[in-house]
Amino acid sequence: MIAWRFPAALVPIPRPCWLGQRSPARGRLLALCGLWLCAAFGSAATDRIRTLDRPNLVLLLADDLGYGDLACYGNTQAHTPNLDRLAREGARFTDCYASFPVCSPSRAGFLTGRNANRYGIRDWIPANSGIHLPRTEVTLASLLRAAGYRTGHFGKWHLNSRTDGSEPTPLDHGFDYAWYTQNNAAPSHLNPTNFVRNTAPVGPLQGASALLVADEAIRWLDETGAAPPFLLNVWFHEPHEPVASTAESLHSHAGVADPDRRQYLANVTQLDAAVGRILDAIDARGLKNRTFVFFTSDNGPETLNRYRGAQRSHGSPGSLRGMKLHLTEGGIRVPGMLRWPGQVPAGSTHSEPVSNLDLLPTVCALAGIRPPTDRVLDGVNLLPALRGQPLDRPEGFYWQYDRALGQPWTHALRDDRWKLLADEALGTFALYDLATDPAESHDRAQDQPDRVRMLARQLRERHAGIHAPAPHGSDPDGIGKFYLGRQIAQVMGHEGAPWLERAERETEEQPDRLLELLALPPGAMVADVGAGSGYYTRRIARAVRPSGKVFAVDVQLEMLEILSGQLASDGITNVVPVLGSNTDPRLPEAILDVILLVDVYHEFSHPYEMMSALCRALKPGGRMVLVEYRAEDPSVPIKPLHKMTQIQVRREMALHPLLWERTVSDRLPWQHFLEFRKDTAQPPQINGP
Repeated sequence: MIAWRFPAALVPIPRPCWLGQRSPARGRLLALCGLWLCAAFGSAATDRIRTLDRPNLVLLLADDLGYGDLACYGNTQAHTPNLDRLAREGARFTDCYASFPVCSPSRAGFLTGRNANRYGIRDWIPANSGIHLPRTEVTLASLLRAAGYRTGHFGKWHLNSRTDGSEPTPLDHGFDYAWYTQNNAAPSHLNPTNFVRNTAPVGPLQGASALLVADEAIRWLDETGAAPPFLLNVWFHEPHEPVASTAESLHSHAGVADPDRRQYLANVTQLDAAVGRILDAIDARGLKNRTFVFFTSDNGPETLNRYRGAQRSHGSPGSLRGMKLHLTEGGIRVPGMLRWPGQVPAGSTHSEPVSNLDLLPTVCALAGIRPPTDRVLDGVNLLPALRGQPLDRPEGFYWQYDRALGQPWTHALRDDRWKLLADEALGTFALYDLATDPAESHDRAQDQPDRVRMLARQLRERHAGIHAPAPHGSDPDGIGKFYLGRQIAQVMGHEGAPWLERAERETEEQPDRLLELLALPPGAMVADVGAGSGYYTRRIARAVRPSGKVFAVDVQLEMLEILSGQLASDGITNVVPVLGSNTDPRLPEAILDVILLVDVYHEFSHPYEMMSALCRALKPGGRMVLVEYRAEDPSVPIKPLHKMTQIQVRREMALHPLLWERTVSDRLPWQHFLEFRKDTAQPPQINGP
């Protein structure tokens, strides 16, 4: 680990005296000095004293940026001059971690310094789900605002499910001003339409999301005055899907043959350009030496074609194993860079493991304020490490993600150089020495049994101390499994198939053949779950006309708005868009003939309560049809389904009694075609392999 060197006059940062311990005589003297300054110069003088030596704070967060996506982290195809400059002018962290391998809980940890499992945010937050960062959590922004900082949030938020003020917004978590989206920029990173200013919609915008966010942050900085200190919290959307890049960014990668890969690389360049605008604005205003800049990513890179629309997800974890949603290093180890002229040596590299959970304690130390003492913090103050001293980290890094890919690992612990992976039961383990094997290619559990036992004991203790009750009483298992993709994937025998390119869908997916198998009569009532832009919805609507209806269910309001426009253009009037969430859709019971889910792994990321509501809406004898497309050549024989009892299906899916039937043909492009038929008259039984 590198030893950090500082000018003696700048280390340590003086703690503001009004928050420190002092003698009664010193306190009286300071009070008299304060009264004299107020009388002589007014409140401006005391404000100046309070802001003395407290740096401005710029916290930059990328979305789904991989450890190997930047030139300064070894990507030879990346064009990231501004982020490379940030590393060159400051420090680059080799072992920087996100607190979760997925968006919302990682962002929650970023702001609170606490593992998000403590307060029930265990996965990404769907729109209108009712899930949000609790008001009772203390954020670094609320602490800084109380200490006199100006605070602004810009870009993606993803810590609530609604932006209309019915749930806590950034304004309720310490920000004076917010210009943001609930989740992703929509309909893409170019010309987004879903930004909100505080709680009011902004309307359609022209330009790239990252650059729009950077420009708004700079505008706010100028409008609120030049006097420091300030917190600029900028969370970019790039390079998360739906990836869309400017012509200028694409030009930087003109030599890349694959158009989707070129789009991704250009999107990272687009992000880089936005970071450059912010750094240039700070420097041009003479604030460089007084500003602490930190850059990282919320989790590892998305897996190519993991879901429909992820065909441009060409992110790289470098040499690390795994991707986003994995608890191996590729899902949680991310780029991390810090610039603080005069305090952090330029061009330095830091190998001490750090986490986004460390930001709140570190920011408190920078601002001279006390961290919260009424709750457990999972991060530590990084400033000693920046002075070449060991960190006082009493416990190792801990991760828990119930829905993690890369089975069976749902828990992880890093203590110094050693990392332990554990399954859900905390009974099966893998051990890696990250100092010599950061790619986690050689499991040391067999030759290090004592170390496994020691780390397993520590992991169980951390799990018992962190795991909180689910935030919603309707969670059937009481353990916060709001999403079911992993369980259903296990039933199906694998973790899902790549989505086909849209140009291939007519040929490969055979939608007309699917409708033929569904045998929908005129007048049928159908729910198309995960309707998206309506690829199947519109076909089904035509098939069940004139008296039938299709309920197009999706958790993304933006997708339903796009679908509504397409339906109007096509003259289709028998489709009802339904926004799905933990409480919706509010459909009458026993009205549906069929529930259709195309691509089981993706669609069963919907919440328990939504799926239960749909199943209550099934008529007796109604069908739930699950279709998953082949990942391999259609000539390959279909894999046998894993056997699972009806009791297990009911428990895992939290659905009403459904009998399992199987209809499948090697001549079709589907990996599986399943039917669950609702039947309240017969006892549970199972048909099939």
